[in-house]
Amino acid sequence: LIGGRHFILPYIISKNGFYIPLTTLTDSGANGFVFINMACIINITKFLNLKVQSLI
Repeated sequence: LIGGRHFILPYIISKNGFYIPLTTLTDSGANGFVFINMACIINITKFLNLKVQSLI
């Protein structure tokens, strides 16, 4: 990150006994709810057989 230490936590997304371990950047001060790499989201939704839904 730019200028300073960052706070990273392990995070798990799970559904029906399947899980995906992720690393999260916590309390970044960014103005938004969730920021996730789109390639990561596409892989997760395919793996968990989910439909992508825009938050906007």
